[in-house]
Amino acid sequence: MELLYGQKKITLKLPPGVLPVVLQARGETPLSNPEIGLLRALRRPIASKPLQDLVSAGESVCILVNDSSRVARSELFLPLLIDELTRAGIREKDIFIVFANGSHRALNHSEMQNLVGERVASTILRSSRKN
Repeated sequence: MELLYGQKKITLKLPPGVLPVVLQARGETPLSNPEIGLLRALRRPIASKPLQDLVSAGESVCILVNDSSRVARSELFLPLLIDELTRAGIREKDIFIVFANGSHRALNHSEMQNLVGERVASTILRSSRKN
């Protein structure tokens, strides 16, 4: 049996008599426009104030990002999150990204760029490396 693991496939050998079971998500329909859904969640969250009401100009913001062992689509939501933060008065130089590797190996710069996307890598990652 082959399983996707990050960007690779791994082969798993099951003991005789053990059958694989595929788990399916509970009928959630993918968003036709993820960007609109993400902005809606940031601006009108459930049981919380909007992001713009939670941060203030002059503050620093740290964003945790999964490592490459988890698919989170950070490259999709980070530009929108950063745009919302800057609209609220947070300067790009005051936004920091920490990669949550846990017990996994450290990421190289190319892997970090792939996870956050080109725009965020050229602004936020670049300014974080200078500090």
